[in-house]
Amino acid sequence: MAGIAIDTLSQCRYVTDITSTVDNLHWIPKSQDLSPALLRLLDIAASIRAAYDGTTPYRKIELLKQPITELSQLKGDLATSKLAKDAPLFGSITNKWLQIIQDSRKTLEEEAANSPEIPNVYLAGNALLPNDAKERFKGRQDIFREIENISLSAQPPVFLLYGRRRAGKTSALNYLPRKVGSNLIPLFVDVQNIASFTSYENIVNSLVEQITSSAFTARNLILPHANADAINQDPFAGLQQWMSLVEKKISNKRFLLCLDEFERFEEVIESTNSRTLLNFLRHVMQHRPQWILLFSGSHRLNELQPYWSDCLIGTRTLHLTYLNKSEAQELIQQPVTNFRDIYGADAVEEIVYLTNGQPYLIQLICSCIIDHLNREIRQSQIFRKATRQDVRDVVSTVFEQGEGYFVEFWQYLSERERIILRTLAQQGTVDAPDQLIINKLVQAEIIRQNNGNLEFQVPLIRSYIETLVEFRI
Repeated sequence: MAGIAIDTLSQCRYVTDITSTVDNLHWIPKSQDLSPALLRLLDIAASIRAAYDGTTPYRKIELLKQPITELSQLKGDLATSKLAKDAPLFGSITNKWLQIIQDSRKTLEEEAANSPEIPNVYLAGNALLPNDAKERFKGRQDIFREIENISLSAQPPVFLLYGRRRAGKTSALNYLPRKVGSNLIPLFVDVQNIASFTSYENIVNSLVEQITSSAFTARNLILPHANADAINQDPFAGLQQWMSLVEKKISNKRFLLCLDEFERFEEVIESTNSRTLLNFLRHVMQHRPQWILLFSGSHRLNELQPYWSDCLIGTRTLHLTYLNKSEAQELIQQPVTNFRDIYGADAVEEIVYLTNGQPYLIQLICSCIIDHLNREIRQSQIFRKATRQDVRDVVSTVFEQGEGYFVEFWQYLSERERIILRTLAQQGTVDAPDQLIINKLVQAEIIRQNNGNLEFQVPLIRSYIETLVEFRI
């Protein structure tokens, strides 16, 4: 069975040969009896086929990045002790496939360069990852400078990175290692992952695992192993012991422990009926000067449970708000290097106006505009720049594709807040408003005062609420 598969894979000379192996060898069970190298090649063939199912040359190029990376990694593993025993059988296959795919990619790049279609490079979805998103992350230099300068001061405070949902907090944390100096080691921790556990042993193990992984990703550092028995016996004592080992190994740098979506710690407190975790974090703040804590979330201190005030006393708040006009324009017009000039000046102006620099909405509306223009290009084979009218034409598509964002925004509000926003969207004013509610909506950056009048900060949000009023939701 393995012999048939190896023979089939070795005979591939063209991309179509590789993609055909997915169907020709589908009967082979993915069992542990097969060579790891063979199993990886079969998976890579499936990824290559999926890539060539892409709708445009540019899309195919994007999807080929993963199988090319996987082939390169397999080539490296076959050259080392990891898979050395498989090298005689699979080394030549891997090298041949890599050459075939790289040659094919060059052809696709030529096709993409000559195509009137516009590559859709915008990423409107999950948080941006530097290795994938590259230069798509824009702005926030003031935040990065402040974090670095204060973190390296004699007695740095605890940071609270505050911004509403989809403001780019997680993306900013992902880019921190590239934006601050090597004396500071950013360590990303997803508190949502921690909150999925109910025992302190699992919580501590998750912390250790995430910190270890982040240290390697951020600075290529290999941290010492934690003592599993010590953590099993007393989780937080074991964690303190491990942190001491880390400090001893890396004594000349500071660690910036970034706790993303920190509000999810409240679930841990509720499930354990204890504040032990917060007490541990408080201890780190006070007695481990090499560790700096950064809490990242979508709530200000006055919106949190009262017990947070003790833990976050003396916090330095960093406000992640909307992109300024020049940053928004850069994201629109130059999301990546050498991006084609596809927008008229009026279109850029309209996007900036509708989104007010909200980065997720900019990525989403620009992605929809490209899809809109490409549908027209496929019919006419003629390229033209986007206009203000094109921007307005895709608003309904933006609401559809970004439904999760808009629904979450609306559901997060109280009924009294919804009434005020409906009234403001429908009438342009609110008679005798509840000032406490108004202040809360202003603080949440949903509305603002302008010359004594209330207005939406993001006109696209107003348009969304108008559709809810129209459908009586």
